[in-house]
Amino acid sequence: MKPEEKLFDAITQVEDDLVEEALRHPAQRRFPWRRWGALAACLALAAGLAWAARLLPAPADGDGLSQPGETAGNEAGGAAEDGGEGNASSGDIGAAFLSYAGPVLPLTIEEEGDGLSASRELRFDLSPYQSGERKALVTDQYTLENGRDTEQSVTLLYPFSASLHSSRSLLPGLSADGRSLQAELLAGGTAATAEDPSLNSWDDYQRLLAAAGLPESPKPSPMEEEPVTVYQLTGYRWSGEGEAPALQFSFPLEEERTAVLTYGFDGSVWGREDGTAAVDFFLPPPGDPANGEPRYVILLGEDIDSYQIQGYQDGSCTPGQELEAEAQVIRRETTLGEILDQIIAQYRAGAAQAEEEPTLASLLPRSDCLRLLLQQLFPTGSWQGGQDALGDGWLESALQRMEGTRRVFYLRAEAGIPAGGSLTVEAVMEKERSFGFGGSETGRTEEGYDFAASLGSRLFFTKQSVFVENPAGLPFAGENLGLRPAGDAYAAVLPEGQEHGYFLLVPEA
Repeated sequence: MKPEEKLFDAITQVEDDLVEEALRHPAQRRFPWRRWGALAACLALAAGLAWAARLLPAPADGDGLSQPGETAGNEAGGAAEDGGEGNASSGDIGAAFLSYAGPVLPLTIEEEGDGLSASRELRFDLSPYQSGERKALVTDQYTLENGRDTEQSVTLLYPFSASLHSSRSLLPGLSADGRSLQAELLAGGTAATAEDPSLNSWDDYQRLLAAAGLPESPKPSPMEEEPVTVYQLTGYRWSGEGEAPALQFSFPLEEERTAVLTYGFDGSVWGREDGTAAVDFFLPPPGDPANGEPRYVILLGEDIDSYQIQGYQDGSCTPGQELEAEAQVIRRETTLGEILDQIIAQYRAGAAQAEEEPTLASLLPRSDCLRLLLQQLFPTGSWQGGQDALGDGWLESALQRMEGTRRVFYLRAEAGIPAGGSLTVEAVMEKERSFGFGGSETGRTEEGYDFAASLGSRLFFTKQSVFVENPAGLPFAGENLGLRPAGDAYAAVLPEGQEHGYFLLVPEA
């Protein structure tokens, strides 16, 4: 049994046979995730803190806090031997954190880079902590040297870790010799596991980038041209009294021959004893703009031969509590790519109204979002798994999972390096912190930042220097760089062969 399964059993004390019995007799699922998202997040946070407490043991002596170059408990300074992990609380910094924001990743190029060498200066500025902002300002600067006697044109690729739901403020600014570069945004890879496609640990990044080729736009899916039948509901009207009136759309369903995707519904039930399925939603009040908002039932495979619309006094859709309700239903035949593109546009418009600031999703072409969604829904390029493969078929859940999945993005831009000369490339960005719990013995939270030296890069690095500016004087809980005071910062030169560098902080010691 996996650790997370043990934790689930310990919390719920639900026996496996009861779970299996429930799966054989699915109940109507009421209330979309949005209504219970805050509660679920709190429960997940509590469980995660308890688990992280076991992952991050306390230092051996004292509180383990110091400034680099000092000795406190274990040695605060000193680079790890053979590229090891130094004083980290855990061998895999990403696995130890409750939330891992991913490393700062190195610049690469599309070409082979013959005759090119690079030096790197990576600077973490922690001054935002002085105003209560838990983030770092990162300047990642490269000097590319051209050893040839001819100019070299290169395609720069700057990778960074984020999700489509991340704020656009996390988008790096890319420049060459002080001139801003017009860069194309590419959505790269994820951890590519069915259970959790997000990148949650340093090991995940190693596996992804060690095996990845050059980034490219998402490839077309054969499912884009899959014929589908769409039932679009709009123009809702109802009469009668009800605390939370709802409208149900039910239809006969043979799951071996038809699979269903839905958008705009609050509940669904599949595999009822009478051979029907049903989806429902809460009816907007009269005059509400949502009365014109379309909802979709998308059928892959065979069409249905009938459907029924029924209103209910509340969201339980209980027989005996019916009320008069109707909706305009438009049936049409189209392709899966066309209807999903339409839904993505509707989803984006709604998200733009709700978001306080624009996200990276708004920068990615809609065609790329469509292909990412199809890859997620149909990883084999086919729907032959039927409804079991699609689960509840809620496209809202699929879209939010797609946007919430942490992946590696790339900024791609063109540049030239003169014969025998150099080019200075600089990426400037805000960097999210990774954070976790330092162990039950210390009772403190720890935050950290890390980077990769050459992972996924085609460049040959001659030197890599790291600087940490810490004007707030935050105590360090560990680092593996051998940082030493250097003016108004701490500095280190990364030893040859060390791939992973990091430092840990205690912002509220």
